[in-house]
Amino acid sequence: MLSQERLIDILSYDPLSGSFMNLTQRGKRGTPGKIAGYVNPLGYRVIRIDSENHHAHRLVWLYQYGNFPDYLIDHINGNRDDNRLINLRPATYKQNAENQKLHSVNKSGHRGVSWDNHNQLWVACVVHMNERLRKRFKNMDDAIKAVKQMRDELYTHHRTEYSA
Repeated sequence: MLSQERLIDILSYDPLSGSFMNLTQRGKRGTPGKIAGYVNPLGYRVIRIDSENHHAHRLVWLYQYGNFPDYLIDHINGNRDDNRLINLRPATYKQNAENQKLHSVNKSGHRGVSWDNHNQLWVACVVHMNERLRKRFKNMDDAIKAVKQMRDELYTHHRTEYSA
């Protein structure tokens, strides 16, 4: 298991930029003074240490606090490669799901808002504690307002600027 001491020996971390820099030569790409790791297809920065891959946001937690988090680390602004300490917070699976971005299949352009073709109404839907909470509206603006209100009441980790 990677320790804080080992991490500090091989990488430096800048909490303002969120970047890890190599302090030593590590393999072919780990040149001293260069930013460590690569961005994987899911958008997370991954850093290989002692033949094991680690997500940079989890390494930030180890570097700063001396241990890995009990659950997940949530990127507050949704940018998976923004590993500034101010942008990271511990989260449960539920809290992390509250902070999701708009899915690519969404047609309304607003998270939690969809068109019910059968009833010819807009649906505002929020999932909380494994229960779908739905309200139907004649116009889209009312559905958007309802989703935002439900999130504000029920969620602890959603981004209000990304609520739509």
